[in-house]
Amino acid sequence: MVPSLALLPSPLLGSAVWQPVARVLADHGWHTVICVAAPPVRTGQDALDAFVATLPTEQDLVVVPHSNAGVYVPELVTQRRVVGAVFVDAVLPPGRGYVPLAPPAFLDLLREKAETTAFSRCGPAGGTRPT
Repeated sequence: MVPSLALLPSPLLGSAVWQPVARVLADHGWHTVICVAAPPVRTGQDALDAFVATLPTEQDLVVVPHSNAGVYVPELVTQRRVVGAVFVDAVLPPGRGYVPLAPPAFLDLLREKAETTAFSRCGPAGGTRPT
């Protein structure tokens, strides 16, 4: 039996990244499924639960994660019939333990941007940045 290709987008990007690829693969006879982590995805567990819920249970799968979807592959292997994985510009999961989804310096930058954006949207006009 030929496995289906399970295309896993980053929970931050959504399915648009895989839609053109799925069309080309289908045109060449491959069965594909795009696993979408529907919003709101607030935690890694939310993303994992969404991937598990959208993966078929009764067929062999080759999972194809993109970006940070790669970190979910080890757990997906334990919950579905995964016979292979192709990482496409994806985070490689560690041999054991957890992996941060962003380096500490990048997280600091994201936090700063989130604070600035949140304040500029709801702060007083001409106000100062909170300390």
